[in-house]
Amino acid sequence: MKVKAYIVYHYVIFWILMDAGVENDEIRWHVIKAMLDEFPTLREKVKRYLEKQQRTKHSQP
Repeated sequence: MKVKAYIVYHYVIFWILMDAGVENDEIRWHVIKAMLDEFPTLREKVKRYLEKQQRTKHSQP
């Protein structure tokens, strides 16, 4: 239930920012940052994913 409330909260923030004329990329960043701050396990998964992507990118010829 906590996650559903959290999603609704960010959906509302999204529309408030859209009405304020904030760019979509900035809105996405605010929502993603809030989610990463709220869910440490998600933050770690994203961190590992990005590190893996960097290693893969550097190892390609």
